[in-house]
Amino acid sequence: MTIPDLCSLCPDVSVMTIHRDLDVLAKDGHVMKIRGGARAIDASMESRFDERQQENHAAKLAIAKKVVGMLSPGASVFMDAGTTNLIVAQNMPDIDMHIFTVGPNIALELLHVQKPSITVCGGNLHRQHIMVDGYSTLDMLKKINFDIALMGASGFSPECGFTCGVESQMMVKQLAIQRARKVFVLMDHSKLNHTLPFTFGRLEDVDYLVTDQELPPDILSAVAQCGVTVL
Repeated sequence: MTIPDLCSLCPDVSVMTIHRDLDVLAKDGHVMKIRGGARAIDASMESRFDERQQENHAAKLAIAKKVVGMLSPGASVFMDAGTTNLIVAQNMPDIDMHIFTVGPNIALELLHVQKPSITVCGGNLHRQHIMVDGYSTLDMLKKINFDIALMGASGFSPECGFTCGVESQMMVKQLAIQRARKVFVLMDHSKLNHTLPFTFGRLEDVDYLVTDQELPPDILSAVAQCGVTVL
């Protein structure tokens, strides 16, 4: 619904109050604020990339700054598609690295640095998520060894692990994790205790969990049991 729609439905409420109420509903995960209004959230589906790009930018930037400090010259790095990795790309240090990505927009963003080599994995392009996947992508990833995999997640719970909303993307994420020596999952607080249909990894598959806020006690306990380092 648009803000004018809400104003017409609630004529006795100010526009500022409507905006504040939407902020509360968005924080609690009931709606997603978009340009000029809000929309309901379907918990079983991932939203479009352009919509996700508007969410929690400050949190994603904080995560990105932690990640780039862990990168070193000579590393072979896989960058998953997603909005947080796009911000990592925007803040990438100009050092010699081999970077592989399934996000075409991430590859373009990396053009601002000169020293890293950049490889875009081939495959079928998902316009909604700006990610390639499919047989060609999997075939290529099987032949590459990564020092570090920077993985995004659309949801996480101790019971279901790290989840996403598209089966073909789950297969890419699983293989990237298998091919990596160290796995980093980049995930802001809004993804905690949120579950989508396809599990691509569990805590025992991960070395570092990079987030923006202190974890809830139940998740912190599960993370500690699996020996995952929280950044």
